[in-house]
Amino acid sequence: MPPFRKTSMSTEQLTQKKGFDFMDKERIKGKVEDVAGHVERKVGELTGNEKLEAEGLAKQAEGKARNVVGKVKDSVREAADKLKETKAENEEDRTIERDKDVA
Repeated sequence: MPPFRKTSMSTEQLTQKKGFDFMDKERIKGKVEDVAGHVERKVGELTGNEKLEAEGLAKQAEGKARNVVGKVKDSVREAADKLKETKAENEEDRTIERDKDVA
C-alpha cells in the first residue's frame, strides 16, 4: 500500500478544513520562482554569462514579490477566520444569556 493516497478534495477544501493551516498558492509559487532564479543567477555567475545572471536576479525578485503577496493573503485569511470565530463566540454567549433571561 502506498504511503500517500489520492484524495478527491480540492485545494480550497483542504485549506478550509479545520485544524490545517496551508500556505497560499502564491507563496509556494513565489518560493519556487525565487529558488529557480537563485540557481539561474548562480549559473550565470559561474559561467560569466551576465545575461543569465540578470535574468536569474529578475526571476528571484519576482518570486520574492509573489511570496510577499501570498503572505499578505495568508494574514488576511487568518484575520477573517479569527473574526468569524469571535463573532460565533459572541452569538453563542448572547444565546446563553437570552436563554438564562427566559428561564
